[in-house]
Amino acid sequence: VDDLLGFWSPGVWFSRTAKHSSHHLVRAALIPLICDILAARQVSGLGSHASTYFCSFCYLKLEDIENIDKHSWPQRSSAMHRENARRWKDARSVAEREKVFQEFGVRWSELLRLPYWDPVRFTVVDSMHNLYLGLIKTHCRDVWGMKVDAEDGDAAANPQKPPPLRPSSQAMEKGLSVLYSGSFNELLRCPKGVLWHLCEERDLRRAGTVKVLAKELDKWVRTSITICLTTQLLTEPSELVERARKTLLTSKDPSVTLVRYRKDALASLCQQYGVSPEGTKKELARRLAAAVADAPATSPTLNDNFGVAHETSESAQETRSGPALGQEAFSAIREVREAMQLPSWINPVPRGFGTSEHGKLSADQWHTTCTVLLPVALILLWGNEKGRKWDMLKNFMDLAAAVVLAGIWRISSSHIDLFEQYLHRYIAELKILYKEAKIVPNHHLALHLPDFMRLFGPVQSWRSFVFERFNYILQNINSNLTFGEMEGTFMKTSCRAANLKPMLQDPRVAVDLEEFLKVYGDVSGEDERGMRLESVLRSNDAPFVVPDLSSPGNSGRESALSSETYIALLDRLNAESSTLLFVDPSVTAKQHHQRYLSHTIFNHSDIIIHGIHYRPQLTSSRDSNVQFHPHPDSLVAQAGSIQSIFTHRRKLRNGEFVSETFLAVKHLVELSGSDVQKDNFRKFPHAGGRLHYDEYAREVHVVRPQNILCHIAKTPLRIAGITKACVHVLPLDRV
Repeated sequence: VDDLLGFWSPGVWFSRTAKHSSHHLVRAALIPLICDILAARQVSGLGSHASTYFCSFCYLKLEDIENIDKHSWPQRSSAMHRENARRWKDARSVAEREKVFQEFGVRWSELLRLPYWDPVRFTVVDSMHNLYLGLIKTHCRDVWGMKVDAEDGDAAANPQKPPPLRPSSQAMEKGLSVLYSGSFNELLRCPKGVLWHLCEERDLRRAGTVKVLAKELDKWVRTSITICLTTQLLTEPSELVERARKTLLTSKDPSVTLVRYRKDALASLCQQYGVSPEGTKKELARRLAAAVADAPATSPTLNDNFGVAHETSESAQETRSGPALGQEAFSAIREVREAMQLPSWINPVPRGFGTSEHGKLSADQWHTTCTVLLPVALILLWGNEKGRKWDMLKNFMDLAAAVVLAGIWRISSSHIDLFEQYLHRYIAELKILYKEAKIVPNHHLALHLPDFMRLFGPVQSWRSFVFERFNYILQNINSNLTFGEMEGTFMKTSCRAANLKPMLQDPRVAVDLEEFLKVYGDVSGEDERGMRLESVLRSNDAPFVVPDLSSPGNSGRESALSSETYIALLDRLNAESSTLLFVDPSVTAKQHHQRYLSHTIFNHSDIIIHGIHYRPQLTSSRDSNVQFHPHPDSLVAQAGSIQSIFTHRRKLRNGEFVSETFLAVKHLVELSGSDVQKDNFRKFPHAGGRLHYDEYAREVHVVRPQNILCHIAKTPLRIAGITKACVHVLPLDRV
């Protein structure tokens, strides 16, 4: 922090920099704090995610974590945070500091010495930990449950945690009495098992602490009474009102015993008996007692079935639903995984996914699971279901769509708004579908992600993938673990490795060290796949590179264009000219303003577009599957396969020669109108992909590298009701 203060004001003068040969003033600032939730709270001086004020962005209490209405959350401010942190720092005793922390959830942080640093807006929610290792992992393991040898269930019950044992009938009756006529504080003193089973009997949410359960029951009671107060004909009255009526009819002195009931319950009874509902509880009780004494035989008839304690809880416990991802689901997942063609840079889901033998999945693997594998497998499995399974699928696809939108490289305000809508709907439906699933801090923090996306842009620039990688690299450096020396060891070793890699990648070195480079690659053991590599390569400024043309004296393999590709190239170039500029020398003679278009090309086996390798179908089928724009002005992208990559040399109107690289692509045939109706994947536009027939059109599109949008995941499928073989196409990038 001392160094950062100097860099901020007055700045640091350097004798020279990479861009300035003479002395130059450099100023620097620390803006976002990027780390996992535990480290972020420690560095910024906030309480843990399990403390009362668990959120770093607002003052919502942990007991209210199920509140997903952002407009109702009390917002933190930087000024108030600094004031409370200063109070903590200036406290004269540990006890006084603890009191300040309990009240405000803030401690002093050295970063607060930086005058520009905003502890609220700059303590970001890391999307890698929050979405990939948070929401996705939680949904699959804790909400759905994963058990490869179990029968598939509907995940209505918590797959990880058995319910509390049902208390005795006496304990349940006492809890029922408190629910009907006691206060909220009395409800809080009930055992958690009593509250849990009271919630279950009323089909209420039953996840969380005693206070959360008590709030759920209290809300239910108040809602029931409100219905009684606003409904003229009571066909299903509140249990509380029912018990108050029984007390009214059976008590020796109802004017005294009715006072222990809630006022709103007594007001409801007053409406039923035709007396005024205004006044204190004592006044209402006296009126009701007088009404019954005057006309005891005219008491309203209520539905006796309502309010009777359910006796099915124990039997229901024996038949609790199993995990959503069981034998059938994992069978479908494995079939899709084996059939799916992924480009070489994607880190696929392990074959042992769901088994204990494989161990933990990385953040990258969870991302691939949620956005690539499970959407295809589960839409195929549940796409024609009705009822709960369909609702479960829609809920999961909302999460998948939110994760996809959060990971796009170029975002607008409309993308962020759409992400927010998907995420909010996902959490809201999660609470309804899975009543035993706990809403955890990651769910709440994810709802703050749009605020950081609006502040800092696409998450690739402020997520922790690269920093986690640095941690891994540092952990693998041999050191003596002595502070003061270890830092220098890290620096020297890192610099040597950074200097070595560019040398080994130099084409002049690669020719003489081919065998060494192969051994070096095997020994280094780096996984050159997944989002880490994509993030590094996508930062390359070069739009595309043809490796064949990078080596001196190498221009590729000379050959002649096929007739269909030649015609497509001829049409493309002439479409870009105001007149018919190029002609085929084998068909017609040229005019004075025209040029012959040569059939000669140089074929390539590889092209790197924004750091990603694309290859022809015959070289690598999985690296040839792409989404592309067939024409520069196309608004609709098509899915297809790269047939060839070539460089063509032609003479322009002014007499100059130009060499340009093109790709010849064939597109997959679209479904017919009747078959489109059977494509359940299209119901989920942002994460579901779409079906095509498993055949390519005869037409060849000649496109430039900038018309290639991304790779696609291609999966052969058999779809009920469609006679032709199909392939599922899922774009692997959103631009």
